[in-house]
Amino acid sequence: MTDAPVRFELVDINAILKTLPHRYPMLLIDRVINIRSDYSGIGIKNVTFNEPAFQGHFPERPVYPGVMMIEAMAQTAGVIGILSVEGTEKPRAVYFLTIDKCKFRKPVMPGDTVEYHMRSIGRRKTMWWFHGDAIVDGCDGCRGRRWRDADGLMRVTWAQDAEIRRNHTSLDSAGMSR
Repeated sequence: MTDAPVRFELVDINAILKTLPHRYPMLLIDRVINIRSDYSGIGIKNVTFNEPAFQGHFPERPVYPGVMMIEAMAQTAGVIGILSVEGTEKPRAVYFLTIDKCKFRKPVMPGDTVEYHMRSIGRRKTMWWFHGDAIVDGCDGCRGRRWRDADGLMRVTWAQDAEIRRNHTSLDSAGMSR
């Protein structure tokens, strides 16, 4: 199997700022590389000691929060999806809807460079499904599946085991249980 052709070799921070509404301190990717015609690409984050999260996330032994890695994966998927839309008006915003089967395998520390390898595994109208792996020095730091929607209500579902998946609670954009 051959790789799909590269459509965007490099999306730098300036292009990301034009694509996503996120700003410091919630813009969690520095660049996206190798966005391919099969809707895959790699987000890059250089983790530095002066990240705001390290002030309170184990100051004695700083560990980059996993929830921020998940958000960075969603931002990478957002850049891939928005830049890949052709022939129609680009979406103004994308929303992270859900995550399935996420596992954290290795802590991310200051000085690490995280690669968020994202690939589309499905699409229906304005909803996209992505599979992603966060890779640090060639090792998985986190993996999971996530959705993004170009113009829908934000819904977050967490699945930790089979029972929770069967009886999950959904939150609307105001944080209210539904």
